[in-house]
Amino acid sequence: MAFYSSTIFVESGFNNNQALYASIGFGALNFVFAIPAIFTIDTFGRRSLLLATFPNMAWTLFVAGGCLYITSETTRLALVALFVYLFTIAYSIGEGPVPFMYSAEVFPLVQREQGMAFATSWCFLWAAVLGLTFPRMLRAFTPAGSFFFYGGESIRAWAYTSKECGTFPDIISRECRCFPPFLDVSPMPKLIL
Repeated sequence: MAFYSSTIFVESGFNNNQALYASIGFGALNFVFAIPAIFTIDTFGRRSLLLATFPNMAWTLFVAGGCLYITSETTRLALVALFVYLFTIAYSIGEGPVPFMYSAEVFPLVQREQGMAFATSWCFLWAAVLGLTFPRMLRAFTPAGSFFFYGGESIRAWAYTSKECGTFPDIISRECRCFPPFLDVSPMPKLIL
């Protein structure tokens, strides 16, 4: 959403200037609502924030996609902007900062730099893939279909996060097997989630 917010607003019916101002609002909300995450991430817990974030991201994307079918242009533009902004608020409070907190805490101190470099590189690799494939997806799925697709992905992420399968380091070391051999994650202490 952040990479193509102007494009999404233009596809929704905004003119170029309106899309630019709407994108500035998107970025401002993303920044402002990341600040409460600093205080709530330790109070409520990382997993709790994710479990609260994913459903809110999903319903706002579904509603924003549905609003694209409204024929009244003024109503459509206002509602699409509203639900994209609500999505941004939900994302910024939980899903935005929590993965980086997990990445920063999950590795033992001896290998934290390599682990964080690997996790950040992995995140940016998939951000690049998303950035390169989204324009084609937008053409194939239409803007509404793209909202529905990512709403479904939010539900899938919520379902995966809500599984009870141990602490986060255990999940990584046991199930993911995605770390290179120099990152031995097996002797990590358990986190309280």
